[in-house]
Amino acid sequence: MATKSQPASSAGKKSATASAGTAKKKAAAGKNKAKQTSKPPRKTATKTPPVITSRKALLLKSFAPMASPAPPYCPPSPEAAPLRARDPFISAASPEERDRIRRLLFKRFDRLAQPAPAAPGGAPRSVPPPPHATATGTPRQRDPARRILTFGALALAAILALLVVSSTMNKSRYYLKSGSSGVEVWKGTFSPTGTRKIMALGDISAPTDGQGPVSRDVAYALMFDAFIRQADDLLNEQAVPDFKLIRQRLVQALPYAVNAPAAETAHRRIAKIDMMMHVYKADILAGKGTPEALSEAREILAGALDLDIDSAERSLVAQKLKWLGEKQERGGTETDE
Repeated sequence: MATKSQPASSAGKKSATASAGTAKKKAAAGKNKAKQTSKPPRKTATKTPPVITSRKALLLKSFAPMASPAPPYCPPSPEAAPLRARDPFISAASPEERDRIRRLLFKRFDRLAQPAPAAPGGAPRSVPPPPHATATGTPRQRDPARRILTFGALALAAILALLVVSSTMNKSRYYLKSGSSGVEVWKGTFSPTGTRKIMALGDISAPTDGQGPVSRDVAYALMFDAFIRQADDLLNEQAVPDFKLIRQRLVQALPYAVNAPAAETAHRRIAKIDMMMHVYKADILAGKGTPEALSEAREILAGALDLDIDSAERSLVAQKLKWLGEKQERGGTETDE
């Protein structure tokens, strides 16, 4: 019994060792697979383009030819692609039917063109035209925006016309105002209410209270008298009058002469000032006593006779000429007694 049990036990041991070896092989195969799957993927080397380090290499570098662009689209010509025949607008079998349908489609319906209904007596009844109808009978449409624009343009034109008229009228107006230097004359400008100062008249009695405009003649007469008064003051205030300044004031008064007598008065006074200037220059030259100075003094006095002076002044100039002639004959050595 003992000998039979030994082979059985040895066989069991062999089977146990065989199963243990297969288990170890399976475990080793599993570890190998895990190692293979855990390895990172292999990197592929990328080729980098060569870096050009010199100017010569850059100039000699070859480039690939540029691809030619696509040609622009050109529609085909009518000769190359004939048009397809269109479907007829009126699809009728007979030409008479097509003409009838065409006449119906293009027929115009107008209430005014319709024949008027007949009256009970047989005469045609007249139909009155609609309101705002034109010569052809069609009603005329009124655009409200156009009416507003028309009225606005007319109103603007009227306002501009009023401004121009009022500015023109104001330009010819004169005003008398009281200022720091007395009564002042102001003239209207080309604007509805604008004014500008012309002249200060001084302390005079104004013919108006300064509330409204005055006429042109009144303003001109006041300015004429002011210039004449200034010339008289210059003649009376100084021991040796400034004839040039006095003559300047008289010349300034000439444009404001409102009538012929005032202008003649200004001209006579200017001629008198010129005569006095000639006499004054001749006396200064005669005081030198030289023949040349006496000759020049006589020429100056001869020019005074050509002025518009009265008979008394002319006789005075003639006496001066006679005295200068006698002095020139005596040699200019004697003085006037």
